[in-house]
Amino acid sequence: MKNFKNRLFFIFFLIFVFEVISYSFYKFNLLEISHKPTFYLSKNEVSNDEWWTEENIWGAWHNNNRKN
Repeated sequence: MKNFKNRLFFIFFLIFVFEVISYSFYKFNLLEISHKPTFYLSKNEVSNDEWWTEENIWGAWHNNNRKN
C-alpha cells in the first residue's frame, strides 16, 4: 500500500510540474501558439488569425516555377 501511495504522489507531482511549466510557457509567450482568443482581445490588439495567411502560393512544399 505504501508503494501505491508513493506512485500516486509521484504521478500527481509530475502532473503539477507539467502544469506549472505549461503555464509559465503561456505567460511568457514562449510559444507561437499561446495566444488569446479573439473575443478576449482589446480593440487595439491584432489576433494571430489576422496575419497568418496561406492565400499566396509560397513555401518549400510547392514545386519550383509551378502555378495552380
